[in-house]
Amino acid sequence: MFAEKERLCKKMSCCFRATRKQLGITQEEMAERLDIATRSYSDLEHGKCLCSTVVFLRYMRIQGKDALELLEELEALLLWDN
Repeated sequence: MFAEKERLCKKMSCCFRATRKQLGITQEEMAERLDIATRSYSDLEHGKCLCSTVVFLRYMRIQGKDALELLEELEALLLWDN
């Protein structure tokens, strides 16, 4: 179970970082868009923790994707790691 959480943290951190870079914004600006502290966002982007459901929903809005689409992408990424 711990290994799965660790892999999910790593994959989510890549998603957060890629989105931020695609938008051409700083960590501070992304944290502001997500309505979280800059340090919390930095921890997310470095794979130190998982985000809350509320932050995940905000992230999906920034991404312009619906929940199912983003969850399916994450599931596929995790399955390919096995």
